[in-house]
Amino acid sequence: MGICFKETPELFGMLHISALLVIILFNCGLCFLLKDRKEAQLIRILHRTGLFMMLAEVFKQWFCYVHVFDKTVNLWFFPWQLCSMAMYCAFAVRYLSERLQNSFLVFLASFSLFTDVIALILPYDMLRDQIVLFVHSFAYHGLIISCAIISLLILKKRQDIRFLPSIYLFLSMALIAFIINIVSHAILHDIHKEP
Repeated sequence: MGICFKETPELFGMLHISALLVIILFNCGLCFLLKDRKEAQLIRILHRTGLFMMLAEVFKQWFCYVHVFDKTVNLWFFPWQLCSMAMYCAFAVRYLSERLQNSFLVFLASFSLFTDVIALILPYDMLRDQIVLFVHSFAYHGLIISCAIISLLILKKRQDIRFLPSIYLFLSMALIAFIINIVSHAILHDIHKEP
């Protein structure tokens, strides 16, 4: 499945700028459509967005295993980077108490949003010649902004929002990522080589 661009997309090239414009327009429209929704509806939408992102990630993992790494296990694309946290948090929010929900929502509206905007402006690892990976990366990061918008709309309806618990959430996720890196390098000897 070697469906590739003729040339690798360039930073601030036509494909990059077009992807950014689509993401901006989509999320502006989403904000407009959701601004008056009730909190319960927003939580359901956030949950479904997280589920969709997880299913897309499963597809990406399969695609990489079969078509990128020639049926070899490679942890380069393992879904536990800072950007990956959005799908887990968005999916989990529906099942948490309000206090824990607030931590996850603040995380989505701050850490996820900030790192996502940086990743979209400087998408060095997302500008791939594989069309499937390019589309997945930009669509996924566009949905992270959607999750941040939905989270902000929910938080706007709540009181007693605190930032500190989201820092603890970030630190626990960073610890898990560190453990995954140790396991992949030291135990599995995965050298994270790209094709």
